[in-house]
Amino acid sequence: MVDQAPPHLQGTPRLSLEGFSVAQLPSDPALGRSPLVLLRFTKADYPAEGIQPFSPMRLPERVDVLLRDLDAKLIERAELSMAAVLAPGDHRLPTAKTGEFVIRVAPDTRIDLRLDLGPARSTTDDDRPIVLRSVEIELSKPLVLPNVPTTLLDIQELFEDERLARLCTRWAGLPAGERARRVAAFVDRLGAIELSRVSGQAVFRPRSSRWELVLRFSGRVRIGPGPAVPFRNVRVPRALLPVPFATLDDLLSEAPLASGTLHTTRLHIAEAINALRRMVLSLDGKFSASISPPRCTAEAKAVDGTALSGSVMLPSRVTVTGRLEGTGSSELLSVVAKDLTIGFPQPSVFLEIGAKIGDLLPGSGPVLSRFSVDFENKVSRPSAIPSIDVEVTSRHSHAVGSTSV
Repeated sequence: MVDQAPPHLQGTPRLSLEGFSVAQLPSDPALGRSPLVLLRFTKADYPAEGIQPFSPMRLPERVDVLLRDLDAKLIERAELSMAAVLAPGDHRLPTAKTGEFVIRVAPDTRIDLRLDLGPARSTTDDDRPIVLRSVEIELSKPLVLPNVPTTLLDIQELFEDERLARLCTRWAGLPAGERARRVAAFVDRLGAIELSRVSGQAVFRPRSSRWELVLRFSGRVRIGPGPAVPFRNVRVPRALLPVPFATLDDLLSEAPLASGTLHTTRLHIAEAINALRRMVLSLDGKFSASISPPRCTAEAKAVDGTALSGSVMLPSRVTVTGRLEGTGSSELLSVVAKDLTIGFPQPSVFLEIGAKIGDLLPGSGPVLSRFSVDFENKVSRPSAIPSIDVEVTSRHSHAVGSTSV
């Protein structure tokens, strides 16, 4: 099902996610850990009740993706190194209610990002979790943040941490939050923070037996016309800035914070994604990963009622490497994954995948269903697929059969 594309995306087919859903299947104790991706293709009902016109070649309009036992353990390692040139000017990221986090970018500012993902280090657990081991962000010119104190107060509405309330007391009959907001606004007017580096490291907490991503910040504090005061590797108290998990499964869950509870319904996700996209003028980078692919199964029903299913099992280890290039504008971010090599590990498939990403479409549905994206892919020579096991099964009230290749 294809819906209307914005004017800047017209002219090429656009992927519609309206008939697309993702859900999780419960684990089957009888199978143990058995990773599975199940694609269930179905046809939409006709609007008029009882009408089923003859359409033997009709394609499915809906795809339900069902996932079982898909977790970070499928990833052996992953690395990303990327550089981007940022659009100059003031960029505003929504926080809570009407609050905005202001980021002031100087011309020709370049940001370098490095991520390292893999099994946790320095742990006695035999089954080491997959964690974001480190993250490094370097800026060629500092980002000027003129309203950090006010933003730290605004984001308190996004998560629960009772320790902040103990830092404030009542003054002149005003609530503690109102007093803190007046102080923060006064501090905002005094100067700004110039951020030049952010680093994160996975740290194991023996008391809670969990991995946390500890963030440290470097830069300068400029107050009035006087000289800037540098700071290096400073940690913001977790009562002000929550600490995320380092374990990938937790970080990508609905509860990604190790130090508090996140109120996801209060997040302005679409507005934040659109604002971050507009910050990018160009990007380039490289990535690599090694994964253990799950079993893939597809199910559909033919016009005569025959239930068809097919399963594919890839080799136990797949590697992915490639380069990223992209350009951005106020309306569109175009990204191309070049020299994309999917190895099994031998033979390999060589691809080039391009994506044009616009603003999230208006609406109140899930974020995935509101993305405005064009995809284009090319397969290059000498691509070759490996030997794979394929099992096809058909079921009907009058016949049952199965084929293995």
